[in-house]
Amino acid sequence: MPTPFHSRLQQNLVNWLNAHSEAFEAIQELRCIIPPYSPVPNIVAIAHDRLPDQDGPFHGAPDWLIEIRSPCLVLLHWTQTHPIAFARLGITADRPHWL
Repeated sequence: MPTPFHSRLQQNLVNWLNAHSEAFEAIQELRCIIPPYSPVPNIVAIAHDRLPDQDGPFHGAPDWLIEIRSPCLVLLHWTQTHPIAFARLGITADRPHWL
C-alpha cells in the first residue's frame, strides 16, 4: 500500500515530467498489457504518437517507466526482481526507468 509520501512523490514527478516534455506523456498507475502479463508501474512515459484514442489499459511496453522504491519493499527483492521482470516485458536498461 503506497504511503502519502510515495503518492505525492509520484504525482509531483508526473506533473514535472509533463511540464518539461513535449515528446512524451507521463501517466501514473497505468496498466500495460504485455501478454501474458499486465504490470502497473508507478509511472510510465509514452510517446504522444503511441497514446491510444480510447480509454483502457495500454497495449504494449511503455517507452520508459519509473518505479519508486517503497520502504516496505525488501531491497534485495526489489533490486533483483523488478529489473528482470521489466526486461522480460521489453523494458530494458537502455531506457531510464529506475529512481
